[in-house]
Amino acid sequence: MPSRLRNFAELRVLDLSYNKLQVLPNNFFTEDNKLEIFNLSNNYLHQVGSGAFNGLQHLMVLDLERNELKTIPEDVFLPLTNVISSQGEICLSRNRWKCGCTLWGFMAWFLDHQNTVSWNSTNDEETVCRTPEGLSNRRLHSLSLSELGNCFPTTSVANPTSTTQNDITTTLSITTENIYTRKNPGPLPF
Repeated sequence: MPSRLRNFAELRVLDLSYNKLQVLPNNFFTEDNKLEIFNLSNNYLHQVGSGAFNGLQHLMVLDLERNELKTIPEDVFLPLTNVISSQGEICLSRNRWKCGCTLWGFMAWFLDHQNTVSWNSTNDEETVCRTPEGLSNRRLHSLSLSELGNCFPTTSVANPTSTTQNDITTTLSITTENIYTRKNPGPLPF
């Protein structure tokens, strides 16, 4: 937590909206706290570190609306257990989402949790892709992972760890097996 905020461990609401913030660094919060509402709307955020929300297990509302986000780390919301388990709210509308491979991991998490997290339904129509042109103005909720392109995730969304050679081999075997599932059994064509 920034040194000026360390003395506010009991803080429940933090409103940093309209502050022209551009980056929310990794480990912005370095210790557990009681923050329940974190408003980062109406800034110029274009980068959020993957550990930016560590220590926010009590958070119920995260507002990232009206920023310059194009992508977001796939594991950024994993520490927000209270938001996920208690129908909390994450506001993501009116950003500049680039719907391609860089958003694949986050979209996998997003689609897995669309029924357990409120995505600010009043502005749901504004949570849309800005690029590429073929997906422009498509709602994130309406996308499938295959529409993002031929992407290969580098980590597991459920358990983000470093990928080992064994993981890649196993994943490639599963992928190959799924691609060549056919009605008529027989040797694989390779």
